[in-house]
Amino acid sequence: MERINENIELSGKFAFDIFLDIISEFDLMFIKQDYLNTSDYSYFFTTEKINSVQEILDVMRRKKSLKTAYLTLGKIKDMRLSFFFGVKDYTLFYGYYNEDSRYVYKVGKFRVTPKDLRNYSKKRSFKSIRSTLLDNNLKNLKYFQVIKVDFHTLFDGVEADVEVIDEYRIKNTYPIEIFQEEDRDENKLSLYLQQWSRNFAWSDKNWYYVRLTEKYAHFYIKIKS
Repeated sequence: MERINENIELSGKFAFDIFLDIISEFDLMFIKQDYLNTSDYSYFFTTEKINSVQEILDVMRRKKSLKTAYLTLGKIKDMRLSFFFGVKDYTLFYGYYNEDSRYVYKVGKFRVTPKDLRNYSKKRSFKSIRSTLLDNNLKNLKYFQVIKVDFHTLFDGVEADVEVIDEYRIKNTYPIEIFQEEDRDENKLSLYLQQWSRNFAWSDKNWYYVRLTEKYAHFYIKIKS
């Protein structure tokens, strides 16, 4: 997913503020869509498609703190792009997102706290994701990145579909046909999930339950707190 900008020093927090101002100047908004399940990011947001690339380049050219953003955009300006920012391990990354290849081109990064995200929620370009930033829980989402790796081993040899539902729940889904008729029982599968979790240090911190539908078995882990 990621492309490294060779020989380019990433900008920091101050440049991000100006970066956001330019996004707002061109009336672009960050979108609340699939923001919890992109690669190993806790949060990942993109804007609407950039339609005024040359105009944005003209503005950035006059901003010394956006040299990295300007040089990078100049190299990829013919691609189908949007702006992005994402948070992983309490570090916020920002730059450009190629909507066709799904690659990100980072132009900056800096350490971030839950309080920082709440403060950023006031920015105009964050209007559509304001409630998410105000209620953010980076601690839980970082914790889910660990569980996500382990959750893929629930049934050896069977492909898993793991999804973070929100800041408190993560789900693993399987086709119902992989289970024998006698095993298609929510209580029985919930007990299996709880017993399986005891292989991991995080076991006692969560609730475990299963919901069956006509086609799928959904295994849930929910943080107790």
